[in-house]
Amino acid sequence: MDKPVTIPPATVFCGIDVSAITLAVALIAPDQPLVERQFANRSSGHKQLLAWLGKCKACVRVSMEATGIYSLDLALVLDAAPQIELAVLNPKLVNRFQQTLARSKTDAADAVVLAHYSQRMPFTSWQAAWSEGPSVTCSGPSHQRVGLPAEPRAKPSACSRTLLHGAPRGDR
Repeated sequence: MDKPVTIPPATVFCGIDVSAITLAVALIAPDQPLVERQFANRSSGHKQLLAWLGKCKACVRVSMEATGIYSLDLALVLDAAPQIELAVLNPKLVNRFQQTLARSKTDAADAVVLAHYSQRMPFTSWQAAWSEGPSVTCSGPSHQRVGLPAEPRAKPSACSRTLLHGAPRGDR
């Protein structure tokens, strides 16, 4: 029988709905009302998002949908941040979860659904497929990856790593 996922008591849950231009973000913190913000989906917006999440002073569990070229840069930035656990989810899975919660379909509503998903569902961390920092050249919506090492890397983090089946992240 599978053991339940353990969640650190101070974990903050975040959902990010990614579009080509904006990031709709919803944050659920213990004993706090739901907070929603919007950031630009470019380097400056990613930095602002990291600074805002850094104010939480706790491990932040982030869930976002895999949206290809629109989510890749953000996923890499979030994956590199030590206080963040990141899950990049199959959009179909999130859509089925959303159908159990709400009927509205806006970016802000999707971000709230993703935050609730982070809070309620078993969490699987996303990792980039390379071991060293990649060389990623960004030119609008097209990305060209250059010089990617073959072996996956382990991301050090201050967050708890007891995720699936009670096993530490490296033991899965």
